[in-house]
Amino acid sequence: MASWNSSLGDGTDRGVNRRTVLKGVGAGAIAGVGLTGTASAHRVRGEPVFCGCDRLCVCVEGNADVLVARETDDGGYEVGFLVGDGEIDPYPTGEPRYSGDFCVSTESEGIPDGQIIGLQVAGTRWVNPNECAQAALEAEREQLDSTHERPAGESGDACGSPPCDDDGGGIEVTWEDCETVSVTGSGEGLDEIIFHPLRCFPGDGPCPDGVPGGRNIENPTLPLTIDHRYLAVDDDVPYYIAGIELRGDVEQDTFGKPNSLDCGFETDDIEITFEDCETVTLSGPDEDLEKIELYLVRCFEDPGEGCPDGQIVTRENPDLPLTLGRDELAVGDEVYRIDAVDLFGDVTPDDATPPDDLDCSFDTGEDIDVTFEDCETVTLTGDDTDLDGIDVYYQRCFEDPGEGCPDGAQATFENPTLPLTIGRNELATGDEQIRIDGVDLIGDVTPDDATPPEDFDCRFE
Repeated sequence: MASWNSSLGDGTDRGVNRRTVLKGVGAGAIAGVGLTGTASAHRVRGEPVFCGCDRLCVCVEGNADVLVARETDDGGYEVGFLVGDGEIDPYPTGEPRYSGDFCVSTESEGIPDGQIIGLQVAGTRWVNPNECAQAALEAEREQLDSTHERPAGESGDACGSPPCDDDGGGIEVTWEDCETVSVTGSGEGLDEIIFHPLRCFPGDGPCPDGVPGGRNIENPTLPLTIDHRYLAVDDDVPYYIAGIELRGDVEQDTFGKPNSLDCGFETDDIEITFEDCETVTLSGPDEDLEKIELYLVRCFEDPGEGCPDGQIVTRENPDLPLTLGRDELAVGDEVYRIDAVDLFGDVTPDDATPPDDLDCSFDTGEDIDVTFEDCETVTLTGDDTDLDGIDVYYQRCFEDPGEGCPDGAQATFENPTLPLTIGRNELATGDEQIRIDGVDLIGDVTPDDATPPEDFDCRFE
């Protein structure tokens, strides 16, 4: 049986395979290398060997999951990965169960009765080529969401030991961190190591910036640690190693930085600063900036013109730095705010919104302000010209159970004069407990109703 732990981290992608695409100047420097992210740090050496549907032997650098199927009462199959004693999971999380070179059998302790139909290593799902597995694999394709590569493994008769005991080992490439890679193993047949750094020069320098062709180390002696000593840049230049190439008579010739290792650095071309709700400033290189669109929300005093009212303002081929405010946006005296900025062209970022701590809300033209002072009292203020009436809905709780608790009631105030506070006296209640559940406003006014805030606890004793 294999070790249940792994020193390489979780490198198996059991769901839909997603690949990160490098963007910028540096991408061209490594485009021809064929780097494959985590798939290169976790791989099968040779091919897995499936003996029927009850045994599997394989040589793995990194981590792996075993895919099994067991028959259901209706003649179908339940498909998933081995995750524990007798347990399978179609979409497991956490570290894969197996690592290194191993064999597994349905006769082993903790393995459920069923069929071994596949092996998942990083972005590759090896499938059992034997006839006994084909019906279960058809069920697997229907049940599991996957776009993985699906090479067939080898069909074998002897699955007593991994098919790699005599291969003499290989070369292991491990990212210690974003800036450091260790190359270990047998250096026999290794003529050259090429590593591909991506750099980010401060100020107006390129970011990201690749090294065309990479940097090379000839006739390396293993073990070898590749770090800043081989990069030959100033200490203040951030970088990370995106990929490694091995040249010579070696089993695998390319390794990509694991996707789980977050090595990005800030690469924004344009800096966008919201000075206030009405003003935004853009600065940075404008060579590739084709257009700016600003999304405004305005609030006119005349209800017929709208509040809120949306508007888009466009600036073609702008020169930076550029500050856009009331004058530049050609708005009038109305209240407005900038809700978002979109940038067009080969620039980053491509959009921006005001920071969360910038409160840009404005009066939306409501005539009446309804304030719940407490559970029993509400105050209304504002323009009462078009206010025809107020309906107050409240609940009462009498001590005598025969009178009701709760007991609903309604009070109406016609042609009210504001400001007006409505409480126990105005509602003509006695000593019973009360709470106001809602207020309706009658007439050509806004809002037309209101309820207490959610943080009010107005339950009766």
